[in-house]
Amino acid sequence: MKTIGSLGGKFSDMMFNNYTGACAAQAAFFIMLSTVPLVTLMLSVTTYLPISQEEIFNLLMSVIPNDLSGYVKDIITDLYERAGATVISLSAVILLWSSSTGVAALMDGFNSMYRIRSENRYWKYRPIAIIYTVIFIIFFALVLSAYFVVSHYYQGYIKDVFEIGSKLRHVFLFVRYLLGWLLFYLFILMMYVVLPGGFGIPIGKIEHHNFSKRVKSQMPGAAFTSVAWLAISRLVRLYIEVYPNLSVMYGSLAGIVIIMLWLYFCMYFLLIGAMINYFYSKGYLTRVKKMLK
Repeated sequence: MKTIGSLGGKFSDMMFNNYTGACAAQAAFFIMLSTVPLVTLMLSVTTYLPISQEEIFNLLMSVIPNDLSGYVKDIITDLYERAGATVISLSAVILLWSSSTGVAALMDGFNSMYRIRSENRYWKYRPIAIIYTVIFIIFFALVLSAYFVVSHYYQGYIKDVFEIGSKLRHVFLFVRYLLGWLLFYLFILMMYVVLPGGFGIPIGKIEHHNFSKRVKSQMPGAAFTSVAWLAISRLVRLYIEVYPNLSVMYGSLAGIVIIMLWLYFCMYFLLIGAMINYFYSKGYLTRVKKMLK
């Protein structure tokens, strides 16, 4: 137990020495700035997919606090109306550049967790962030399509074959929720694997590594982060329902404050997941398992 305590202390010290709070705040700030251009690009892609505006809204509200539903619905409605021409317009380049600031901030955060010093300068570093942003948008579109196609298929199949009762409906909703969590987990796992600090290799440094081992080493942190994000979203939602007077303190800025706090905690848990992966890759978690046996 003493050794487990020392490992816990080492984990805490590394989180403190790597300025996790500052990195989370930086990532939350730049993601907040890049949210509108990033969502615009994503919605531009989703307009070509068999997904309705209402389905997008319901999916987002499953992880976003209810108090923000008005903001989210207005943004989605506005963006959906003018997103069709975004992909083919020159402004897509500007939107892509702006939306990559959030990805660049995450890259900095991961590099800090892994104590990696980037070998590339800004003019090389930023285009890589843009490439990763494009990859994430494509992956997001594929995941979203798979989620709705599969859920609609099974929902239609169950309606045709069975007379849906309350119990069967609850089972279907649970399976759909589990599928959503699994796809969400894969999206976070992709971030840990693809972003430079995710597997501890500096940008531009080419080494021979086993890709399957690379993915496996990121699974513990991805599992932790996917559960933690859903949990913190639920807690924020409950807090708003129990203490709805946040606007008394912040006034009209209450919605923005809630979004920033929610993003900050999400980024903090994302960086904790990166540190868990770092400990796992170094064999610390294996030692804990041996001590517990």
